[in-house]
Amino acid sequence: MRCRAEELPFLADYARDNFIRDKADFVNHSSEYDKNFLLKFDPQLKLVNEVVATSILVAQQKALTQKIGKHYKSARNWVNKVENYAKKAKDALVTSIDNFGFKSLRAEIGVKNDEGTIKKLGELLQHTDANQAALEPKGFTVTVRTSLKTFIDTFEADIKSQTRKIDERKGLVKDNKKEFETLWKMVNDDILGTGKVIYKEVNEEKVKDYTYTLLIKKIRMAKKKEDEEEAPLAATGTNG
Repeated sequence: MRCRAEELPFLADYARDNFIRDKADFVNHSSEYDKNFLLKFDPQLKLVNEVVATSILVAQQKALTQKIGKHYKSARNWVNKVENYAKKAKDALVTSIDNFGFKSLRAEIGVKNDEGTIKKLGELLQHTDANQAALEPKGFTVTVRTSLKTFIDTFEADIKSQTRKIDERKGLVKDNKKEFETLWKMVNDDILGTGKVIYKEVNEEKVKDYTYTLLIKKIRMAKKKEDEEEAPLAATGTNG
């Protein structure tokens, strides 16, 4: 396959539109291009679109993985911060510093155990609540406590979201290569290749409609323009 995986559905759409426009010439060339051709082509295009959706999911998973990696760094900072407050308030705590579970929390963070880390962070929050009266004069205010709770909730939500993306991806088409190659053959051999044969000596303009290099150039230029139009919006950080 010559094009990129994510480009194939766009190439297939171009080829399909041109084929429908020129279907009479295709059928006149070969009876295999009667109504049964699209009955095979369209379901295959649908499958490939599902596979491309899988690729999008992969990108989303990568983005979530990066976010979760940052969350782990923030978790370490929170452990250090709360431990520092606890040490300052040591004499006034209703429980010992060891009961806060700093050591076990650091261990879960060290191996990046999602479930264990969230559980231990929740337990840490419970201990800060039990010792709020002693911690607040040392700097662990209600506002800081709220920030810690918000962080834990965000961390947990991103972990759950990542799990959903993984499960969704597994539910889609598994044999990606096979599905792409099947559609590629239909597009390149059955439509583009035949279209060039049909029009080579009778219509040079239509030959262009079945020339891969011209079609893929059009697709990539459109994508580049779309990216350039979105870039300024991303840079401004507008909230809509």
